[in-house]
Amino acid sequence: MSQIESLVSTLSNLQLGEKCWYWMCQDSTDQPLFMLPFTSAGGLRELMAKSKLLALPMGARVRTGVSSVSSSGALQFGGQNLDRSMLEDLAEWVHSHLEDHPALAVLSGSELVEVEASGTVKEVLQFPEGWSGITRPPFVGQLAHAANVFTALEVGDEALVWMEEESTAVIAVPFDQENAETLFSERVKGIRIHKSIQSTGIKGLLLRSPSGELILTTRTDISAVGNSLQDWLSETGGMRLVQINSDASPSVTVIAANNTTAVGFDRLASALDAILDDAMFKFLFTPVGVDGNAHLLLEPSTKALKQAVLQLGRPKVYVRGEVKLKKGIILFRT
Repeated sequence: MSQIESLVSTLSNLQLGEKCWYWMCQDSTDQPLFMLPFTSAGGLRELMAKSKLLALPMGARVRTGVSSVSSSGALQFGGQNLDRSMLEDLAEWVHSHLEDHPALAVLSGSELVEVEASGTVKEVLQFPEGWSGITRPPFVGQLAHAANVFTALEVGDEALVWMEEESTAVIAVPFDQENAETLFSERVKGIRIHKSIQSTGIKGLLLRSPSGELILTTRTDISAVGNSLQDWLSETGGMRLVQINSDASPSVTVIAANNTTAVGFDRLASALDAILDDAMFKFLFTPVGVDGNAHLLLEPSTKALKQAVLQLGRPKVYVRGEVKLKKGIILFRT
């Protein structure tokens, strides 16, 4: 494996919050950057050994230190006596090698963090204009990375998913990916270490249903889903969370897609309880709503039903009428 291939391999597997040793030399005509994860056996010593294989000019400006993937997804290189020109030279090198090594795009938007001897951050150096034309892909663990996996799932496709309850990190691995289960376990373990996440998270199998809906089946307590995670799931198209209970019927939470109002089971359950107490309700059922999913609306009045339909989006195919209890049987009359 060549030096640049080794760097590409490290960059391709970086996770949100992960730390690496780095060696950077802006005077190197061959390769200005080496990186190795903290978890590697050789560490900084191995980086120094790699650098000795390069022919560097006298007085070459070399910096070593610790890099990490920030919460915003930018690679940050920390150290002392750093200079913005280091980023200018790094960006130029990436541009010249990007066509042959697309994974170098993750270096786009890199930052230098000048740290004082006491460990206090003195300054953060950036060079945004140098990365023009390079789109940085999201790192594993970032919400955008998981969203890309969700979007790519076609009907019948599955993915292994782990979500931190407050959506600070999400791991998603397509089930048909090589060594998916091993890769998934390693990534979940890694993100919990890198971001010091104490919670167990929500882990399950995600399926794209024939209706296009995303359904996550899990044995984790879905009531732990935080508001920020619900908001993010709504923005990414919505999801049905199904908690499988060994000693009870499944629990279901429907997180509607943004700008839709898919009716959750709790609302339907309340309506059915009222109907069982002899209340009469208005209903509308559509096998295919404007979002591609089936919907049953139950409302206590015609006015309330019209409002619910407006929020849902008027479907092209539907039946409507009244629903009431008669001799112990719930009847839907059109």
